[in-house]
Amino acid sequence: MPEGFHALLTRQLTREKLGQATPPGAAAWARFLGRISATYGDIDRERYVYERSMRIASLEMEEMARRVTEASDRVAAERDRLAAILGSLGDGVIVIGPGGAVESANPEAHGLLGVAAGGLVGRALADAVHIAPVDEDPSWRGDDLPALAAAAGGYTGVMRVAAPHGTPFVADLALRELGDADDARRACVVVFRDVTDTWRAGRERAALERLSRAVAEGAPTARVVACAADELVTLFGVRALVVPVGGPADPASPSWVKRLSADRTLVNVTVSVDGEAWGDIVLDMPGADDARGEARQTLARFGDLMALAVANDRARQSLVALATTDALTGLRNTRAFRQRLAAEAEFALGLGRPLSLVVLDIDLFKGVNDVHGHPAGDAVLVEMARRLGDSARADDCVARIGGEEFAWLMPNTDLLSAMEAAERAREDVRGAPFPVAGMLTASFGAAAWHPGGSGDELVERADAALYWAKRHGRDAVFPHTDELAALLAAADPAADASPASPEGLLELVAARADQHAAHAVRVGRLADTIAERVGWAPQDRRRLLQACLVHDLALAEPPDG
Repeated sequence: MPEGFHALLTRQLTREKLGQATPPGAAAWARFLGRISATYGDIDRERYVYERSMRIASLEMEEMARRVTEASDRVAAERDRLAAILGSLGDGVIVIGPGGAVESANPEAHGLLGVAAGGLVGRALADAVHIAPVDEDPSWRGDDLPALAAAAGGYTGVMRVAAPHGTPFVADLALRELGDADDARRACVVVFRDVTDTWRAGRERAALERLSRAVAEGAPTARVVACAADELVTLFGVRALVVPVGGPADPASPSWVKRLSADRTLVNVTVSVDGEAWGDIVLDMPGADDARGEARQTLARFGDLMALAVANDRARQSLVALATTDALTGLRNTRAFRQRLAAEAEFALGLGRPLSLVVLDIDLFKGVNDVHGHPAGDAVLVEMARRLGDSARADDCVARIGGEEFAWLMPNTDLLSAMEAAERAREDVRGAPFPVAGMLTASFGAAAWHPGGSGDELVERADAALYWAKRHGRDAVFPHTDELAALLAAADPAADASPASPEGLLELVAARADQHAAHAVRVGRLADTIAERVGWAPQDRRRLLQACLVHDLALAEPPDG
């Protein structure tokens, strides 16, 4: 009998006084048995309700278990389907947790990055792989991808991806958040795809178009070379340089270029111009042979454009040389000299530095042509150009501006230094015989540029000094000074040109009296210097100079007629 029922029976017996010594009446037993029957009925109803509830609960649990099983099967099937889809797409998928560590990565991600399966999990992606935008992007934060993914719309871009043991490639990358919007910091997913071939083809086409435009516009070779190197660095993400054939001649070249002759992991293509090797385009590109082969094909296309640029540059330089160079002597011609003179005058004015000009003329050159012929005269001019070139500095400009007349422009040089240089050149001219013609001399006129003056004025003053040197014995260097200007202004041109004047008479006999004339010039120069020091007037100095020129004239035999 259930314990609860026993307690109920005891209460009922007590209430009906059946537990006393006096036996109960029939009515009491009837009531007692009625209550017992009602109690059993309640118990049966409660048991029925309980058993029915348990049955219903059991059925509901069975249905719930069935549904959970079906849901689990659907989740597993969906997971497998998604994995198959991701695998068939060939995209790398990496899930990064809120803390920045990789939580999972699909096999394609490991394969693209050249990392062993599971090698990314638990590490920060930035520690395992170097990812950077192909084009500079200030918003990129490679060390905090979850924060970058939290930006509106996430992040997308074209990236250059490189793993320590994988081949670098260019990828389309998308970065998105995962999780509920209420989370303070959520995970993110990185999806990327190798687009190297497509991207490089487009970039290469654009780069070749830019190079072609530069070549068509006549850009100098140095500019085309620099442009090509920059484009190759962008295309391949590695170091690129153009070096001479056989290795770098420049000691300052990067150390990796010096491996060209020994390390065949470098990719290089030789650029040939007019059948001759001009240089090498070099990429420092270790990696798979197929990638290096494709790079070599790209270099060949760049090399063709560079060869065209070099050929165009050479042709342009040849045209410039024809337009600015004297064909006989190889010196600058009058046009080039005038351009350089104007430029140097502008520099002298802007920088406040000195500028001097020496104009020289071969003495009695007409006689060389008359006696020995014009070929001999040309040989004299070529030799004169060589000697002047040896005497000039690298920054000087030596030009042939007339038949036997030359100009020597000396930047950053005062008048005294210019005269000293001219004197050395004069000694060089008279110190050794010329081809066919033998011993010759030259006369020099020097002038210094005055601030505010023009280049034409400088040439006129140097010509005036040359005129004075020619009129006073030749084989001399005369500067243009204020005193010389006064002497020239006071001189009578008609008397100067007359054979009866000392200068004219000396010129007539000079062909047979060069030695005496040279001696007279030296005496005259010394006397003129002394007269200037003691303060003689210009007219007195001129008469003294004329006396010096004729004092030795009697020793020379006059010409016939």
